Amino acid sequence: MKIGIGSDHRGAGYKKLIIDILKQNNHKVVDYGADNKRVDYSDIACRVAFAVTCKDIERAVLIGSIGSEMALTANKINGIRAVACFDDFHTRLAREKLDCNVLCLAGELTSEPLLDRIVRVWLATEPAKGRYIRRLSKIDAIEQALNCSRL
Repeated sequence: MKIGIGSDHRGAGYKKLIIDILKQNNHKVVDYGADNKRVDYSDIACRVAFAVTCKDIERAVLIGSIGSEMALTANKINGIRAVACFDDFHTRLAREKLDCNVLCLAGELTSEPLLDRIVRVWLATEPAKGRYIRRLSKIDAIEQALNCSRL
């Protein structure tokens, strides 16, 4: 699977760790920046979210200082289901029930071992079927009705 990764300057410290995890699990990684230079999280989150919706990548990981800022921005783009995850239990549910295609992490609030577990759970968990598909379809319909894909 081809997975994108992006961070702002506050999440850049963990980017290499996550790239290593992705590669260890035989995924191709596309790095959308940034490194340690100061950038606005919204620029990175939009770039990565558009890459997912354009199918340049299949899923993505975004790292910010608290994770939620990345999720908030990425979710403005049609087809994105970005969730800020803070533990492996929440991550499993986000993937199973929401088919989370953009994992958002809190670089300043999460330890390295926990980030490792969260990413591995997100990679290993498959979306559930049944009633969750119906619910996600309703969200897709809202996006289409509002034409939220235009900035």
